[in-house]
Amino acid sequence: MAKTATAPRGSGLYLRNSTWWVRIRTPAALDPEENALRRYFRFSTRTNCLSEALRAAAHVRAALDRGFALARFEIGTSMVDAVQVEAMLTRLAQNALAAAEASRALAGVRDAARVAEACRRHEEDLGRWRDALARNEFSQLSAKVGLAATEAGVPASAMASPVVMRDAARTLAAVAEENISREHGIYAGDRARLSARLDAAATPSHAFATSLPAPMPVAIAVASTPLGAAPAFEQAASPQGNPAAEATIEMPEAEAVANPRPAAIAIPIASPTLETPRVDHLAALVDRPADARIDPKDRQIEPAEAPKTSAKPVVTRARAKTRQVRKKTLTPKSPSASAKRPSASKPLTEAQWIAHFRTPEMLEIRKLQGEALWDLPLDQAIDLERGVRSKFGTHTSWLEASLRGFDAMAKLATTWFVEHLGAMPRVRDVALADLEMFVEDLSRVPNNWNKGEKVQGTMHEVIAIADEADEEATLRIELQALELGWSEDRWEQELQARLTRRLAPGTQYKHQSYLKGVFEMIASRSKFGRNPMEDVIWSKKHLRKLKDEQGETRTALGPDGRAALFSTSAFTAPSDDVADALFWSPLIARYSGGRAEEILQLAPGDVKWEDGVVIFDIHAGPGNSLKSCSATRKIPVHDELLRLGIVALAERRKAQGKRRLFEVKRGPLGTFSSWFSKRYHNYRVSKKIYAPGKDFHSLRKDFYQALRSAEVDYPIRVHLMGHALKDVSETNYGPANECLADLKRCVDRIAADTLHIRPRL
Repeated sequence: MAKTATAPRGSGLYLRNSTWWVRIRTPAALDPEENALRRYFRFSTRTNCLSEALRAAAHVRAALDRGFALARFEIGTSMVDAVQVEAMLTRLAQNALAAAEASRALAGVRDAARVAEACRRHEEDLGRWRDALARNEFSQLSAKVGLAATEAGVPASAMASPVVMRDAARTLAAVAEENISREHGIYAGDRARLSARLDAAATPSHAFATSLPAPMPVAIAVASTPLGAAPAFEQAASPQGNPAAEATIEMPEAEAVANPRPAAIAIPIASPTLETPRVDHLAALVDRPADARIDPKDRQIEPAEAPKTSAKPVVTRARAKTRQVRKKTLTPKSPSASAKRPSASKPLTEAQWIAHFRTPEMLEIRKLQGEALWDLPLDQAIDLERGVRSKFGTHTSWLEASLRGFDAMAKLATTWFVEHLGAMPRVRDVALADLEMFVEDLSRVPNNWNKGEKVQGTMHEVIAIADEADEEATLRIELQALELGWSEDRWEQELQARLTRRLAPGTQYKHQSYLKGVFEMIASRSKFGRNPMEDVIWSKKHLRKLKDEQGETRTALGPDGRAALFSTSAFTAPSDDVADALFWSPLIARYSGGRAEEILQLAPGDVKWEDGVVIFDIHAGPGNSLKSCSATRKIPVHDELLRLGIVALAERRKAQGKRRLFEVKRGPLGTFSSWFSKRYHNYRVSKKIYAPGKDFHSLRKDFYQALRSAEVDYPIRVHLMGHALKDVSETNYGPANECLADLKRCVDRIAADTLHIRPRL
């Protein structure tokens, strides 16, 4: 097994499962507690390679340093008030528009050349502001912003923030585009202005004045675009479509003269620091009192309230969101046609699956050819692949062994793409970048996903729940480390023990393989296109590397572990329940190497005599499921199990007419092992003998190691474990044809270490 790499001290890197994460402390100068900042910032480098993680950590540190510098500036200026910023931007736009409008009004008659020259000047302005946005260089804006701030009655020094300067540059770029339209006689607010004038004709004017009229009303709406993107103009809404537009966007000319106010320019602040709600009409904001605040629900103005003090810790926005995710009912959001298929939560018969794949809807999908297959919604394509793999319901062994894993991939993929793209995409619309992000997010899914009520839901929801749990665990560990003075090594050791376990590399690769099969099936049946998952799925070499770095996830119990388990009350205390699975299943696994499902589904008739030997007959059939075809085998019963009364138990259960050897109910996925695994886990926790990586499957490892220590031949060991032999000679002439008496002697070589347990029968 390859040794896991160790991060250099001071790098801030640590492992979460197989992925490197970087932890960066917030500078003490920012006073995290006083300014409601996190004490630490943690980011995933999305790689398991240490050299790549070091490079990614360097980029993260550089970005955070810039953010910390901006935070120092904003904290020093006490954070700019959003209403003041919008007032300044409004005045800035008014000044630029008024100057250009005055130039046009005084230009006299203009020919095409003069119009083109005016447009060229505005295009130069537009290019200058966009270049400033691209380079983050706003020195030429300082004077304009200072003048606008002074005229708006807000402190100019508070407007020097780089975020505010970017918004000012965006505003002037929008003004330049509006001026280009006006040079051609196109005014964005003309229609709303005419409607306001016509409506004003029905009411008397409030006042008249001889002063110059107010600047031309405008309605420039800069959409919420990413910083640096070109804003788009929106035509002012008509009074019929938006009654509020009558009074807010435009006023009658006479009223505007008597009560001049800025034109309506709706410019939301798109910035990570200044988060303001989208306001439809900015004109009202300028006239608001300085102590007013915005209600984001109804956009109404309310007097500012005194700040409320609370002893509760500050909760970040991301954490509050994940807590809302935990509180609400977690149900998949993917409305799909394939949701009509029979639920896989209950075992279905072959006839039911055949009927499903012969419904009119599925028959129409199966008839599709050519590029039409690429137009299928992703969930329907997955259902079609389910049919192809199961030979449309007739491949019973695949349905029993692989359907659960395939359905897990289907649920993860459909919910992820719906939440990521907003709707169920067509197969042709799934981009390579989307698939890469899906594969990356697979590593964040908790390994107990879909195994309990607390971890049900869409892929994004279960990841959010797991991330929140990790965040809380990390904070507790950090506080404990500060209190007790732990070393960095001790901190990392304790953290790894508390973090949520995520999907193992093998499970992630299985989901990738299933999704790759969907695209491969579409490409094969359509005779068109290429499978994009070929560029995304892990290579076998990379998978082996991840498994080596992860190390052994399951280990044998060993002599000490078995002694601790078999000395607990379930095995030593008297009990009236002679068919208790908690008693028999670990013992059978210890001396036969059976899987949990193979043992729990045993019928009384499966413990029988054959060729003078008592055997466990492991086989498929109605109600039974095997992991593979190689799992079908006959295992001689060890003498220790005979002493404990396994044959007498089988005879009693058969006489009682019981179908199963043990009283175990099926779980929600139709398996016996799902419920029993929880019981076995909880029992070991209650007896304080639980150890990570040592579960029920560990008893199979003990069985194999005992056979190897007893020098049992390799082919016989593989056969008794239910694995496949790759050698043709061994497959055709090997252990499957071995005399049961010889196999019995091999099994009995395992030394009994449960002689202290009294027989149940």
